Amino acid sequence: MEMSDATAAMSALSQPTRYRCFQLLIQRGQASAGELAEALGTPANLLSSHLSILSAARLITSVREGRSIIYAPDKARLAELISHLVSMASA
Repeated sequence: MEMSDATAAMSALSQPTRYRCFQLLIQRGQASAGELAEALGTPANLLSSHLSILSAARLITSVREGRSIIYAPDKARLAELISHLVSMASA
């Protein structure tokens, strides 16, 4: 993993709402934006911004299903980040 990718991912997770959103997606496997907004008690328009940042950091993926967008964690990307951090600690 490139340093810029690692810092983008860690930066995206450094904000509490985004961290909690990502945590919920890890726990649930997937969720719609509406489900996430309700679970977090966050207005949908604000959550959309957070989801965009997580998506730009490639920590989540999205798929349109009808009128909804379903978000899921990118577990492979998370594994890359973890591996990167472990290798730094081992150096």
